[in-house]
Amino acid sequence: MKSVYDIFNNTNIDTSEYDQMELSEFEKRQIKHRVLEKIGVKKKTHNNKLVSCIAIVVMGGTILFSSPSAIAKIPIVGAFLEQYMLSDEETNKDLAVLKPYKTMVGQSITNEYGTMVLNEVLLDEGRLVISATINGNAANDISPFPSIQIDGKEITEGGGAIKDIIDEDSSILITSMVVNDISLIDEHHIKLSYKTVNNKIIESPWEFEFKASGEVLANETTEIEINQSIKLENGQQVQVEKVVESPVSITVYYEMVGALETWEYDVQFKAFDENGEELVMESAKTMAKDSHMRYKTNLKEISKITLVPFYTSGYEGTKKEDIYKEHPEKSFEVKLK
Repeated sequence: MKSVYDIFNNTNIDTSEYDQMELSEFEKRQIKHRVLEKIGVKKKTHNNKLVSCIAIVVMGGTILFSSPSAIAKIPIVGAFLEQYMLSDEETNKDLAVLKPYKTMVGQSITNEYGTMVLNEVLLDEGRLVISATINGNAANDISPFPSIQIDGKEITEGGGAIKDIIDEDSSILITSMVVNDISLIDEHHIKLSYKTVNNKIIESPWEFEFKASGEVLANETTEIEINQSIKLENGQQVQVEKVVESPVSITVYYEMVGALETWEYDVQFKAFDENGEELVMESAKTMAKDSHMRYKTNLKEISKITLVPFYTSGYEGTKKEDIYKEHPEKSFEVKLK
């Protein structure tokens, strides 16, 4: 993930919630003088790069200040999910590239631990991706995993998260939660509750309610039935059931066949596009009846993928062995277009 300064420089900010402060020319000169003193500019030079811990936005005589520790107080309206879900190359092209698929929330809640802003969410096939920022004394200690209810049903299927710590008072939380059997076409009533700080449940959690749909994404999502069986040299079997392609991800769903005690190896897959370029694995659930691996598409048009199985040790603790083996002879192609 890029630094907060890179994100902030490419972010649109909704300033409509803030009171405008008209400044006189004298006040503007005073502010400019103080800023130049802080950043240590001694003289004018050509082609110099100016780096400051203070972001200044000037619009028609109105001036707004924002330090990194105050970022969570500002309603961010773009960029954070792109930073997580796409490559740097793609986000540099267009930071609003996921806008048609996202739901902007922009809700802010303050309690004794600080202020959290729920920025935006994205409902993709099999997951809910959430962007939030927090400012306060719990910024570095909050769990990035909220409890989730969708249409009144508790979601407890796990997920992954990135916590980008900006400073001792500010963090960006990007969370991807597994939400199976959710229709993307329908609008859903979603409740999120961030209630764990320092591994303890707090009495006044940050709770958000909103509605979201993945209809636009669903209309561009394709499901391909596979039913491909793979048998390893030890007799262990894996059944690849389907591949689901959306504009933002390609997900391979497969089943570990047989009883848990027979799973000697943790079977996974590498994925390559039609040009032989390996896709970046974004998240996975393995060693399960309902295993899956999700890869980034970076919004590229991919006509087919080649899946190459590999395995590591399926044991934990003292039984775990240092094993890694690929099986290119068991690879197979999946046509997406």
